[in-house]
Amino acid sequence: MDEEKRAIGTRMIRTTEDAKRRGRGVLLLPLVLVLGLLAGGCQEQKTESPTKGHLKILAAESVEPIVREIADSFQVKYPEAKFEVSSVSSREAIVKLINGDATLIVVGRDFNPQEDSVIRKYNIQVSKHVVAYDGVAALVNERNPVKQLTTTDLANILEGNVNRWNAFKGGRAEPIRIVTKDPNAGTYEFVSRRLLGGRRFPAPVTVVPSSPAVVEDVAAHGNALGFVGLYALHGTMLPVRPLELSDPSVNPDTIRTVAKVFSPHPAYVYLHYYPLTRPIVLYSTEYLYGLGGGFISFIASPDGQRLFLKAGLVPATQNIRLVPASPESN
Repeated sequence: MDEEKRAIGTRMIRTTEDAKRRGRGVLLLPLVLVLGLLAGGCQEQKTESPTKGHLKILAAESVEPIVREIADSFQVKYPEAKFEVSSVSSREAIVKLINGDATLIVVGRDFNPQEDSVIRKYNIQVSKHVVAYDGVAALVNERNPVKQLTTTDLANILEGNVNRWNAFKGGRAEPIRIVTKDPNAGTYEFVSRRLLGGRRFPAPVTVVPSSPAVVEDVAAHGNALGFVGLYALHGTMLPVRPLELSDPSVNPDTIRTVAKVFSPHPAYVYLHYYPLTRPIVLYSTEYLYGLGGGFISFIASPDGQRLFLKAGLVPATQNIRLVPASPESN
């Protein structure tokens, strides 16, 4: 294994204890990877079709329940299709895809430059499908009087430059408790890239294992600030609320919304007005005419997209009609 690959292997998480016992890095040698895919492909073509066969899907924790529901819906329609859906971090899912240990993943971010470089260098054939859009909520306790922040404010908090809520309008003289999932989680990496240029949060943080745990921590601490995808807030009765955010930067993507404040409402996510809007991406190395191809078609179909909408996310492949709110709903 050359020096570049060895260096990348040390930075990426190792995906299983089995990989350690075999004494190999995270990334397989290209020849082994290609031969493995070819051997697997030849075997699967004999038994699989777009509606029949067996497929393992890795899904980021923030969207795994939705992906599982979509897979279950597919199986009801096509009983000869069998899916195993597992919840992992976005980074682990991507590493397994690169290794050839997974062929279809659904994650809450794009490839980062490091991952993209490896995929291009070793000519790994990956298809990309944006299947939904999500808003990452900057979540606070309902008792917190702060209602609005800018993306610059959030960056300053995560940098550790601002550590008390009274730095903002209406805020109390309380320390800001940042609660987050593991740095391998897609939500963490998205916020890191969007606000800090890809660096880890310099400020002290409380790490919890899941999105529901972030919501519970924020509900239990009046001074907390957490980041979660919209599904984590779907149907919750806990005393939390998302901050309204504005992006003070001026560029072609934000010129219409500069200095305006938006909540992570699905309409603002759909219009990309909400500053922390992210894609939900399906990546696949699956044989296109096998079950993976059938699942990709189904998740992009009205039936699949409807389940994203039901969960509070925004469909990416179907037309959306925005209906003005009635006076009674305001």
